[in-house]
Amino acid sequence: MALASGAVGRVLLVSPPPVEERGCLAAMFAGASERGEGLAAMMAEVARQRGTGFFDAGSVIGSDPLDGVHFSAESHVALGHAMAQAVRDLMKELV
Repeated sequence: MALASGAVGRVLLVSPPPVEERGCLAAMFAGASERGEGLAAMMAEVARQRGTGFFDAGSVIGSDPLDGVHFSAESHVALGHAMAQAVRDLMKELV
């Protein structure tokens, strides 16, 4: 939608880290690990086809072991730094 709107110059498609079926949310996300297999690769292919940037958050962080879905405070910091670098790299491509 962002590309179709013409309002943005570049898009960074971000694949989330895999969901882990554990902790208090395990039952709610039953089967999510299996369904999510290959998601990052599929999203990378969509990004390639659409000509957008791509970032795999799972290459930097994992889901918090407490619930298998959310991120720890430390993971948020690591993800923020990594995504900031990914955006800088994407912006360099525009120059």
